[in-house]
Amino acid sequence: YAEALQNYKQVIKVNPRHALALLNMGVVYDRMREDALAEKYYLEAASVDSQNAAPLFNLGLLYDKSKKYELALDYLNRAIKLNSKKADFYFNKANVLAKLDRVDGAIAAYQKTVSLDPNHMDGYANLSIVSYLTGKYEDAVEYYEEAAMLGYQAPKEFLQALEPYRKSP
Repeated sequence: YAEALQNYKQVIKVNPRHALALLNMGVVYDRMREDALAEKYYLEAASVDSQNAAPLFNLGLLYDKSKKYELALDYLNRAIKLNSKKADFYFNKANVLAKLDRVDGAIAAYQKTVSLDPNHMDGYANLSIVSYLTGKYEDAVEYYEEAAMLGYQAPKEFLQALEPYRKSP
């Protein structure tokens, strides 16, 4: 990481408003688990290029990782406002909503995930789990089957829990 940091610092020294270099500094610090520095550079990148959803999305992920779920949700929503076509933006929003016990919102965001990317295995898998936990067993089976077709391998216990709700072929 040292070489990458050195290179990005050089770019920023020449152009302190180089949004991509600021964003990438945030990414490097994020990978190094230097959350305060990652946050600093993501915020600077967002400030320099207010139309770029990437630093906002990365801030959402950073705050989610730090269990600052309301802040994570705020930044994920900001990213979605700038780019509503990214399935992963909705997927991560759904994960945060699920952690906040906002199940209906989580289901809606997971559904948006799979509508934008019909091959989003984790979107279907999480839809299945959340549906099961809310008593929507038939939906849980349907979403599980979609996830399984995409390669998802559910834990044995989850498959056993779904079994009574599966239709016989």
